[in-house]
Amino acid sequence: MRDFKLVDTATGEPLTIEFLLGNPGYERFVLFYKETLNRLGIEVTVRLVDVQYENRLRHWDFDIVVDSWTETLSPGNELRDYWGSQAAVMPGSRNIIGIANKAVDALIQQVVFAKNRDELMAAARALDRVLLWNHYVVPQWIYGLDTSVVFAGECVDLIRNVKPAAAIVASIVHEAETALRSNLPLAR
Repeated sequence: MRDFKLVDTATGEPLTIEFLLGNPGYERFVLFYKETLNRLGIEVTVRLVDVQYENRLRHWDFDIVVDSWTETLSPGNELRDYWGSQAAVMPGSRNIIGIANKAVDALIQQVVFAKNRDELMAAARALDRVLLWNHYVVPQWIYGLDTSVVFAGECVDLIRNVKPAAAIVASIVHEAETALRSNLPLAR
């Protein structure tokens, strides 16, 4: 710490974080972090880009972004692209976090090959716990119990019961539980 700024002790460089945004509607969700991080001595910038956004995501050229991962009523193969180790090294995959974790890969396999709802629920819950425990994301939205709609960019203000907060994102488990309550068949 030097002059109320966190610095690298070896180089003297200040700790800086950039929020990269592709949607101006997200600014209101990240600006409250800026003040808090500044108080901790971290320099924060918020950069809104348009055409560059997807290219920077594809090549992991960012510090922090706002994103969501939509889910089906019965999660399955899409989880490999969101969280799987193979996708972590594929430019343009949905694994923008770069998660390469053998436990996550094993749990994805259990979800994909679940033979019944009980297996699906157990595997989805376990995967959800492992992803949350590793702090890969800072959850941003709370969904009301009557809402099974997944966050969709600029539709934030149109979805009922959505509140920005550090709480559980509409997770894999929520969607699997919705499928269970509606007694829908497992999707493959």
